[in-house]
Amino acid sequence: MDRRFSSSAVASAGIAAALFLFAFPVFGQVPSEIDSLASSVRSGTVEEKRDALYRLRVIGTEEASRAAVPALSDPEPIVRATAAGALTALPSSEAVAALLPLLNDKKDFVRKEAVIALGGTGDPAAEQPLIRSLERDDEEAVRAAAAEAIGSVGTAASLLTLTRVLAQKPKDKRQALRRFAARAAGLIAGRLQKSDPANTTPESFLPSKFKRTLSERRDLTVSVPDFESISSVLRQVLINEDERSDTKREAAFALGEIGDRYVISALQTCSISEDPYLAEACKESISRLPTLENGTLSELLDQIRSTRFNLLSGDQFRIADDSDRPIFILLFATWDVPAFLVLDELDALQEEYGEKGLEVVALTVDPEDPHLLSDFRRKRNLRLRMGWADEESVNRFFGITSLMMGSRRNGIPQGFLFGKEGALVRHFFGGGNSVLDEISKSVRQQF
Repeated sequence: MDRRFSSSAVASAGIAAALFLFAFPVFGQVPSEIDSLASSVRSGTVEEKRDALYRLRVIGTEEASRAAVPALSDPEPIVRATAAGALTALPSSEAVAALLPLLNDKKDFVRKEAVIALGGTGDPAAEQPLIRSLERDDEEAVRAAAAEAIGSVGTAASLLTLTRVLAQKPKDKRQALRRFAARAAGLIAGRLQKSDPANTTPESFLPSKFKRTLSERRDLTVSVPDFESISSVLRQVLINEDERSDTKREAAFALGEIGDRYVISALQTCSISEDPYLAEACKESISRLPTLENGTLSELLDQIRSTRFNLLSGDQFRIADDSDRPIFILLFATWDVPAFLVLDELDALQEEYGEKGLEVVALTVDPEDPHLLSDFRRKRNLRLRMGWADEESVNRFFGITSLMMGSRRNGIPQGFLFGKEGALVRHFFGGGNSVLDEISKSVRQQF
């Protein structure tokens, strides 16, 4: 055997063993090691101090964390920053008190590490200091870290500040801040819902052992007014074309945790996004929303898609049979004047896009009288397909509208644009010029 090889192998094995012992916690630590590390923290070189702080963090006992506290006031900023992450085993109240002075440190990376450490304490006492950092710090990275930390310790008291952040126009340098602010809103809502919202990844993308049971949420906007404000802003984030997908995903997650029915339309629109993570996040959020007396939105939509409607032509129509094309359903009455202009607009759109796949069906709430509907169609010179919606179907349509608009809406006309695969893309209520413009724009976007 080559003696040099043997010596080298033994040395390598010794180094590997030493590194292993250094990198992982060792139970039954003798006090002398912590004392030695504490001495290095007080009087070592910068690198020796940092190495000692890393080791104290790995040991992970209250005594080890307390030995790191003096380094929070070290002259070297990098040592102060390292020390902030070494207090993980201190009682949370003690850790918060020790970390607070670092929020005023001259170095932004020290403030950032302090903010992250405060979030890690899980102590509600850290909430107000973190809010101040989010509102006042000059560095965007520190503010973003504060927003993320608020997600760990925040309560409804943080919502107003988070709302202000999200209400600003999206800019490239603020994307991380906006993303973490949206996530924080969802995490706060999840805690109030007494769920486990720590994981914001859509459930269908997770291995089975990490999946949660998706349960229905109560509507927090009813009991906590500030949730209504942030929910409205999160909806704007979701539909803003200038917003990045990762921020939209966090907004979708947050809206599902908040349980606000006003935002269903925005979630439905994003549920067919080309971003599979965003689409799935929106679908899961929709499934969590509270029920009304006649069911959840998903249940009502499934019932409407499977309903067979009698048509004036003598045929029957079912959305599920034509789910490979855009379908526009108009709920109207032959005596309802505001519906007339909507019918004219839809008739023109059917003529323009019919060959490309558009299917427009106007369903009247009137009693099923073929002569009455035929005369109406002839006098209005309409070419689109027409038929009837029975009382049960009308109530389902009204239920969808109530869920999407947040209050009982039984008026007509109402329009429902279904995209490919039967997803509800947009909902329209009323018949003014602005509604006509939105209908035209939304239909054209399907082609």
